[in-house]
This record gives sequence, C-alpha cells and structure tokens, in this order.
Amino acid sequence: MSFRYLLTFRKHEAARFLSHLDLQATLEYGMRRAGLPLELSEGFNPRPRYSLVAALPLGYVGEHELLEMTLRDDLEPGDVAAKLQSALPDGITILSGERLAAGSSAGAGRLRSATYRLELAEPVSDLDARVAQLLSEPELIVEDERNGRKRKQNKRALVLALSVVEPQTLRLVTELTLDGSVRPEDILRFLGLDPTEARITREAIEIEPEKSARTASG
Repeated sequence: MSFRYLLTFRKHEAARFLSHLDLQATLEYGMRRAGLPLELSEGFNPRPRYSLVAALPLGYVGEHELLEMTLRDDLEPGDVAAKLQSALPDGITILSGERLAAGSSAGAGRLRSATYRLELAEPVSDLDARVAQLLSEPELIVEDERNGRKRKQNKRALVLALSVVEPQTLRLVTELTLDGSVRPEDILRFLGLDPTEARITREAIEIEPEKSARTASG
C-alpha cells in the first residue's frame, strides 16, 4: 500500500543558487539519508516517487515550496517532516507536512498561480507610474524558444496582479498554466528595469483544492 505526503519547505538565501535539478538531488539525498521508506517506480531504473510541484528557477528564494512524496509505510506527517529536516543542509527548512488523501491527484496538475516579491537594487521614483502603464497595456509580447523553434506569445492575461509595496519592492501574481507562465524577469524588463539587479522571492504557490479531503499535521 502507498501513502502520499505533501511537505511545505523554504529555500533560503543560502540555497538560492541551487538549480532545480540540484534542489531535487539534495532533497532526494536527504530522504535517503533520513531513512524514509520511499516507494520506488517500476521499470529497469526504479526511482523514488517524489516531485516538486513547481520548479523554482536558479537564483530565486522560495518561501513556501511544495514537495510531494510517496512512502511504503503510513507515518505521521510531522514525523516525516522532522526526519527529512534532520537530513537536509542549511538553506532548506521544512515548514509543515500533511498526508494526502488516497486517490488525490498530483499538485503539478492543479497549479493555479504564483506570488512573487521583487526587490530592486534601489528605489525607483516613478515605479507607480510604470506599473500603471504596464497594466494598461493590452499586450505583453514575450519571445521564447521551444523545441528549437522561436515563438512570440502575449503574456498579458497571465499577469493577475502587480502592485508597488514600496519604491524598491513589487509584488507580482501570475497565473500558472500547462503552457507555462510569465517570468518575473520579463515583467521587470517591461518596466524598464534590469532583472539581474533584482532579488526575486516566490512567496507562495496556489493550487486548485483537491476534491477529496486531506488530513493535516504540523
């Protein structure tokens, strides 16, 4: 029998420059080191059944990231969280754990939105005006590359909210879709700001509620 868990964790400044793959490897090593009874996939190369609900780009801090894992044994969520925390390096903090209801769907398929805090290198006196101008635009065209082909997309509808917290800080809420989202770096460029000089923190990931109930702990 399988038991699925959802853990919420924080990726601190000390782990900011871990790539998505490095973060996955660090978490997997921690699970094995903690002695968690991980369920393995089938096939010629069995792998532990776990996944990050949404990839966090290199250089971002994540305040409430989501990790799903499947275990062979039914453990208390708080015990799972504590065991994993004891095996992780500085820079990653497990905040809570909950047991997912049997038959619940993966969080990656229920992504709704992400909230970011964009901290600029210095105050921008006309930041409110720049934000108002961007939000009034009917189109925000971003060019990217997929499968070796360049494409242009209008990302305006994916910007759910953008506000000025203070002259040096913005808060951005973007829709997450199966076809992607809009990157905070692109929003900074549309505002005439240099994204390489900004500190980007993902404050939260919102997922669609699961129809079946969950039991929570921690």
